[in-house]
Amino acid sequence: MNTRLKRILILNIPYLFLALFFTKVSQAWRLAFGYDIGQKVHF
Repeated sequence: MNTRLKRILILNIPYLFLALFFTKVSQAWRLAFGYDIGQKVHF
């Protein structure tokens, strides 16, 4: 692996983690019970 490719990968890792985090949050929101925000947020 050359240094240019390694640098590009290292600089884009935070964006990958953000994308994974927000996809998991949106999936949890869709699967949560309740019809409105009050019922979904309340445990």
